Amino acid sequence: MKATFGTTKKGTWAYIQKSVRIDGKSTTKTVRRLGLLEDIRRKYGCQDPRQWVRDLAARMTEEEKAGRER
Repeated sequence: MKATFGTTKKGTWAYIQKSVRIDGKSTTKTVRRLGLLEDIRRKYGCQDPRQWVRDLAARMTEEEKAGRER
């Protein structure tokens, strides 16, 4: 999974996306919409919300891999 950031008038949004294949074509699916970076900073008390989102994507990837290995 990967962390993706998009900018709008309100600010920068954070998403967790996953690469998938549909009918032999590669595409991405949004797994989780996290919200604006400023809201993430306030809600989770992190200094660097971009790094927090990247770390979350890495944790979700590890959990998914562990689930497939069972």
